[in-house]
Amino acid sequence: MELCSEYLLDLTADGLSINGLPCGVTPVPAQVMEALGEPSRILRVKPEIAANRERWVFDELGIAALVEDNGAILHDICVYFETGYERLPELAEPMPKQACSGTVRLGRYRLRRGVSFAAAMQVESVRLNGFRILTSEHEDRVATCDIAMPLLS
Repeated sequence: MELCSEYLLDLTADGLSINGLPCGVTPVPAQVMEALGEPSRILRVKPEIAANRERWVFDELGIAALVEDNGAILHDICVYFETGYERLPELAEPMPKQACSGTVRLGRYRLRRGVSFAAAMQVESVRLNGFRILTSEHEDRVATCDIAMPLLS
């Protein structure tokens, strides 16, 4: 899959764009596939953790998406700027085989591979249209950026 936009993910007041495709404030899994292509792997989440959920892994892009109800609901998109370590060993969360080489824009902040975790801490304060941002670190760098979709009513 080739990137068509300056930003792999772009979160603004208008909502989320994925690889240049505007997805609005309630993105759905079909838009993820339209923007990124077919996932490299589709893995079932352990039923004891969450029933009826799958992790769509896009190995070449360094992205994974959590979907539910046979692809009807998008819960989050996680960008992996670092790979090859155990992020959540208790969940046995699958990581993409490659790290993301694209840029993620969250409001006025930009994240990419190699950004220090201290410099990126401010992104978690971004609150646009109910999207929630969570970052993690590995060796003092931003390892992941998880964009959780607005809560469903």
